[in-house]
Amino acid sequence: MRVATTIFAEMIAIRHESCLTSLSLLTALLEAHGKREVTTCLLDKFKAAALSMKHLPEKDSVVLTVRFMSDIMSAIKMESLSNLDDLKTVLNDFERYCGQGSPSTLVCLRHLGWRLAGEKDVVRLNEGWDVLSRARSTAEKILHPCDPQTIMCLTMLARVLHNLDRRREALEVMRTAMKRMVIRFPDYHPYRLSGLQTFSLFM
Repeated sequence: MRVATTIFAEMIAIRHESCLTSLSLLTALLEAHGKREVTTCLLDKFKAAALSMKHLPEKDSVVLTVRFMSDIMSAIKMESLSNLDDLKTVLNDFERYCGQGSPSTLVCLRHLGWRLAGEKDVVRLNEGWDVLSRARSTAEKILHPCDPQTIMCLTMLARVLHNLDRRREALEVMRTAMKRMVIRFPDYHPYRLSGLQTFSLFM
């Protein structure tokens, strides 16, 4: 954990374009392996590392991002998660300091979409659909259609479509996500197994 924390701190310090991407993929992999407690502990260390970077103007946004991910891992209720205005501020900060085309900015966009997808208000859900559609398009352009981040965007987009009662569209998006998982990951890979579990819920 010490090595991982050091690497994360160094990536944040130099504004590496994949600083949040690496964090997102690492936590997703640990969760897929059922290591939620390890993930929470690691995120706590990452948050402490981010808090120490007083020279970075976007420090608060990094801390909030890590806290948001930690709260999700801890199964905090939706209404207790970071509010939408805070997540929009985080997105604006990363667009300013890392660029709109940065993979880490894409993580912030995906977090905002994930938060909106859990709302009950139709206006918020439609906003979530807009955000996640943008995230999907951006991921397919700057990364790859079969990149793990792109696939995450698809599964979240399916979730918000399902919550909007657009279930046929949600199923088609999940089918696309599964096809890409089959291309990207070998049999029995944790990401693929997790995707199959999610897909079965839509079926």
